[in-house]
Amino acid sequence: MMQALVFKRYGKSSQPEHADIPRPALGPNDLLVRVHAMGNSWPRLAKSLTEGAFAR
Repeated sequence: MMQALVFKRYGKSSQPEHADIPRPALGPNDLLVRVHAMGNSWPRLAKSLTEGAFAR
C-alpha cells in the first residue's frame, strides 16, 4: 500500500482526502519514485480543480 491525496469529486466542493491506495503494477518501461516531501501551489491547484481541469 502507499499513501496518496485523492479527490473523489470535482467542482467547488472538491477536497483532497488522505488515503492508502494499492501500489500500482509497473510495466517494463515504468518507474516508481519514492517521494519524501512535496509542495504545490495550492491556490492554483484549487482553481484548476474547481474549474474541472483534471476531469476525465
